[in-house]
Amino acid sequence: MKTQDLYVEQAINYLATGNSGMLFEKENSAKEIYYEVPRQYDNYAASFGTSLIQMGAKTTIYFYEAANANTQKDKNNISKAILSILQMANPNDFKAVSKLSEIVQNNSGEQLYHLSQKIMRAAIALKIALRTYKIEEDEN
Repeated sequence: MKTQDLYVEQAINYLATGNSGMLFEKENSAKEIYYEVPRQYDNYAASFGTSLIQMGAKTTIYFYEAANANTQKDKNNISKAILSILQMANPNDFKAVSKLSEIVQNNSGEQLYHLSQKIMRAAIALKIALRTYKIEEDEN
């Protein structure tokens, strides 16, 4: 299995656990239950990779983990999801880590670059997994 396929599989599994805080149960007119992702989480996941490229791993992760970031939804759910995907895909590498920022804070140079690549793969996988669910429509 290709690495990215493994990450996507783990992202889908993570969302399916119901612990992500990013899926909300809805009911359609036929009383069927389905799950929906608030548009903000789709946007946060989509912008994480761009931020990683432009601002670097440390700045991006600290921004997404900031408790007082003035956002509509909790961006920290994105970093928690990425960490969980990394832990499921690489259990021996990240098992003792409780926050994504712990992975990058004491690394630099080539080691940080390789960690950033893994984080990017997990972020892409999260974006793909989120888009397997219905995205909440704007209420205008």
